[in-house]
Amino acid sequence: MMTPISSGELTATRDVAEDHLPDLATIKRATEVADGRGGQTQIWATVASNVKCRVMIVRSVANVLGQLAAKEAEMATHLITFPAGTDVSDKDQVEVGSRIFRVKFVEKRSLEVTRRALCVEI
Repeated sequence: MMTPISSGELTATRDVAEDHLPDLATIKRATEVADGRGGQTQIWATVASNVKCRVMIVRSVANVLGQLAAKEAEMATHLITFPAGTDVSDKDQVEVGSRIFRVKFVEKRSLEVTRRALCVEI
């Protein structure tokens, strides 16, 4: 049985992890808006900006997050790590500098030190 981690230890661990996130991202989510002709069109609304992150190339999704993630995130090319609790979900779009990524899968964990998303660069 694992020894429970205290909230202070978890906070300290998260702080250390954030120190290793060198990039800044803008997270965008698809939103439907009226197109003025009775229909709807999709726009990318900013959910958060200046979010710390780290972008890594993924050579094998199965080695990063396991077989389930590999199935869920076909064609993922990058793993983006964010601070714990970041509002990012599958189908979001993440901009890091001039690069744009489409989120395919967000890892869910009970004790989150960081939040990781498998993405495809577009």
